[in-house]
Amino acid sequence: MARTRNRRFLGIPDEFWIGFVIMVGCFLKLVYDTRISYSAFTINAGSWMEFADGHPNPGHIGLMQYYMTVMHLPDFDPRTVTCYSNPPFYYILCAAILKIIHQMMGWQIGTCLHCLLCLNAIYVLVGEICGIIMAVGFGIRDRKLVVTILILTFFPGFYNLTSTLDGTAFCYMCMMLALNAARSWYVSRRSKTLRTCGIWLGIGMMTSYAAIITLPAMIVLFRNGCIDGRRSEVPYRKQFRTFIILAAALGLWWPLYLFFRFGIRPFYVDRTGMTRVHGNLLSRLLLPSMQTLTTHLHTVGDASRESNIWAQTFKTALVDFKALNLRLVVVNGLAVLTLLLSVIICILAHIMWIWSDLSQRVDHVQRNFLLIGYLAMLGGYIYICGRYPYIETMRFSSIMPLFTFPVIGMGLCGEGTPDDNMFEKVTTNIMDALVLIFSILVAFLFGFYAV
Repeated sequence: MARTRNRRFLGIPDEFWIGFVIMVGCFLKLVYDTRISYSAFTINAGSWMEFADGHPNPGHIGLMQYYMTVMHLPDFDPRTVTCYSNPPFYYILCAAILKIIHQMMGWQIGTCLHCLLCLNAIYVLVGEICGIIMAVGFGIRDRKLVVTILILTFFPGFYNLTSTLDGTAFCYMCMMLALNAARSWYVSRRSKTLRTCGIWLGIGMMTSYAAIITLPAMIVLFRNGCIDGRRSEVPYRKQFRTFIILAAALGLWWPLYLFFRFGIRPFYVDRTGMTRVHGNLLSRLLLPSMQTLTTHLHTVGDASRESNIWAQTFKTALVDFKALNLRLVVVNGLAVLTLLLSVIICILAHIMWIWSDLSQRVDHVQRNFLLIGYLAMLGGYIYICGRYPYIETMRFSSIMPLFTFPVIGMGLCGEGTPDDNMFEKVTTNIMDALVLIFSILVAFLFGFYAV
């Protein structure tokens, strides 16, 4: 972690506050995961039951049980049982853990599944630390780094990310590790770093096909690395070939296996249990009204009111589907306030990002890395929402790595010193205040009023 310039808040150096914020954020996520049900927030979660007549149980939990019990890939058409067509790495990892703590150590299965849920907090923490390392690599320092860490640590979408057993949190970790490795390679040009990037991208694709959406941002760095390589006559193309082989071998074997073994088209998506929404893509992309955005925060069951992509995305960033006890009027009011603050912070972060781009705080390669990575993930998300118009596809947890790009862009708006211009000083002070209030509200709501 890069050192700050010996600035102090309440008489304590910023270095302390950086570590303190990270530890508190991880602790609160662990507390949150111990309080909630391990199946409440996972679509098609399934249950742990004895195999009826030898038939495997459906759902994510049933798939873990299948791998733990039979210890081989499905030898039947995976489309016939919910979730069994999903990439298998996360479920095999969970099955191995369950084999140890459930079968060998004799722990109750409910306790074991809660342990898997708590591991999500570790996966998310690793992904957040990758985001922080990337921010430091872009030159974000001092109080702006503390504010960046506050957002990455306390944004409610990360709490919701830890509450599912479908591999989303693990995939987020792999995507962030791959992005961080790609940027580290751009700085060091070490072949070992690029191999690591390929491995993490491949493992991410073995967890969820969504991991491939990080590739355009990496290509920006690789392309410029290749140009630099030609100028200095360093054979970087051999490194790229190794990267491609590793990522493809790890990430594409499962869809190829399904295609050649069962005739399932590549990147098949299981839509069992999903609720279709109404309206064409254009109407769903219109900005939502204030009423649409702030009412019915627990958006479940009425597809007609849940069709707007932006409203659903912001709602699931805060409460996902059932994260908070909104039956209490005060909690509902604070949740609406937190939701509105998240929208304001998002808008202001993008404005500050545009300003930092115009100010050219970093070189054009790193600016393009942020911009292309952001547009690729956002465009991919909109495409999926249009291609599969279901409530369940419009979840903020599906695009968590995207959140890192505008946050870094926001941190680059000025240096947090007296040399900043008036725009940078004003926006930085407003953002600092909003993020502090927002973080306190999130810690309070998820600490005391989680379902």
